[in-house]
Amino acid sequence: MARALGPVDDERPELARLELVAGDRFLLCTDGLSGALEPEAIAGLLGVGEVEEAAEALTAAAFEAGSRDNITTLVVDVRAAVRGVAG
Repeated sequence: MARALGPVDDERPELARLELVAGDRFLLCTDGLSGALEPEAIAGLLGVGEVEEAAEALTAAAFEAGSRDNITTLVVDVRAAVRGVAG
């Protein structure tokens, strides 16, 4: 999913289905992070340590890069494959 969520009428999220397997890691974040760091930097920091360490490293890097926006960072590790998709 990409794009804004909330009370903005003209914004529609971009959705995609991905097959997740144990060991995958993904990131949900606000534009305070994604607007401050290049995708390559985000990908590199996403692999740092445990999820908490990666989230802290990403947030710190965004502030160091000059982000003036609020930053929310959620790093998720997939521990097991899930069969079937709700919805």
